[in-house]
Amino acid sequence: MQLNLKPFLKSLREKKKSVQEILADLKEPHLWYPEARAIKRKFILHTGPTNSGKTHHALERLKSADSGVYCGPLRLLAQEVYEKLADSGVECSMLTGQIRIVNPNAKHISCTIELANTEEMVEVAVIDEFQLISDSDRGLYWTRAILGIPALEIHLCGDGSSKELIRKICEITGDSYELRTYERLSPLEIEERPASISKLQKGDCLVTFSKKECIELKQQMESKGKRCAIVYGSLPPIIRLQEAKRFNDTDDAEILIATDCIGMGLNLNISRVIFTSTFKYDGRDFRKLKSPELRQIAGRAGRFKSDFNSCGKVSAFDRTGLDHIRKAFAAREEENKRAGLFPPAEQLELFGENIAKNSTKFSEILKSFVLSSNIDQHYFLCYFDRFLIIAEHLDEIKMSIPDKYLFICSPFQIHRKKAMFFLKSFAFDYSEGKTIPFPFNQSHMVEGHTANSTLECLEDLYAISDGYLWLAHQFPESFNETNKAQKYIQMVTKEISEKLKTLPFNKLAGFSNVLKKDN
Repeated sequence: MQLNLKPFLKSLREKKKSVQEILADLKEPHLWYPEARAIKRKFILHTGPTNSGKTHHALERLKSADSGVYCGPLRLLAQEVYEKLADSGVECSMLTGQIRIVNPNAKHISCTIELANTEEMVEVAVIDEFQLISDSDRGLYWTRAILGIPALEIHLCGDGSSKELIRKICEITGDSYELRTYERLSPLEIEERPASISKLQKGDCLVTFSKKECIELKQQMESKGKRCAIVYGSLPPIIRLQEAKRFNDTDDAEILIATDCIGMGLNLNISRVIFTSTFKYDGRDFRKLKSPELRQIAGRAGRFKSDFNSCGKVSAFDRTGLDHIRKAFAAREEENKRAGLFPPAEQLELFGENIAKNSTKFSEILKSFVLSSNIDQHYFLCYFDRFLIIAEHLDEIKMSIPDKYLFICSPFQIHRKKAMFFLKSFAFDYSEGKTIPFPFNQSHMVEGHTANSTLECLEDLYAISDGYLWLAHQFPESFNETNKAQKYIQMVTKEISEKLKTLPFNKLAGFSNVLKKDN
């Protein structure tokens, strides 16, 4: 996206504010997107709980359009919609951070939300899980798509928590607004008594909130003769699909053990969702699950057209958890009041050139911008600590602000030390004008001394390889060994799949808090 600089330049000429106030102004982000402002757009909101058919109706409209785009929160969803459109005879391309399938005849695109095009006109856009516009980490991408996609019709799918916020944004942009509400297609009930670990049945899904607990619980359950599939966020998407298939379509896995990542992106034949806890650590705080989070996860049970669509069930292993679930379902839906924002690269570059002249450190420019920023009541500045941490890693590397901006937006995970080491190495070589070869070969997959540490190493290798592919799409001339990266990812993915099947039972694995809750 090329930022529309006219509002900033006009304010500079009129000198109604200080230069610093003008260049850090985030009060009118809708003016960043001239293509969208040049047309009258119609917003159609499809709101309802999980398993209400809201996305299906929006996709049917997308299929009938002469041109269109689907924007989803996960590459799994982008791939699923790409395949649905193709199966319906609609020529389609797919764009994610790591995968590009370009059909030269296609007028439809399925993409992850980060890659939404704000310059190319289409007839219909579908933006999935639009309530994430208020997410503290990724909300900026939904805000950008909703403000900026130049489409005649924009269909927003999600729960109803952001409908009033969208209505207010439409008033600002001059777009029209229509609300359609949906009811769940199959019933969902909360069990009266806590679940028993000794009475689990085929189709049960145990939800926990960390990879470590997922693995420990799988080990414990399989030591008792229960065959389990496992899904958690840092698994490669294809492994999550494979584990879902094992659970859905075979007798190889009767129980699913998963983190809250199952709340989106996988079609699962779950009869009952059982929360091992109703608390989670979200990367900043250990807190109770919010009502929308709990309802989204619980709603995966008894999905329409699954094997258990007569009635989905929700439970926990203790009465405290059950009480929390009941309160969450009884609670009135909280309204999201603000949309997430983050300054575009062009604005940060302009700010750095004019305000932070004495600072060559991108992290200092970021901090100065945040302190100077002025935001409208309908918006908030997204949690930028992750961006700041990566910026600090790259501060000593000489690179333009737009290039550093792309590096800080890359999917490298700051808690993975090896990944951050390679990100810095990649950035340094890029700044030196070097061609960056793919860094791994098959010998790198034998590191580690135990099954669990080997799995951790494999996930590190996958994450770094995945990041290399993302950078290759941003800087194709510098990161030019994409074929090697793709083949290596296939090898690593296969190894991870095998390791998940052979995780040994660890007698010291600590999930006694769940196993003791046996009523």
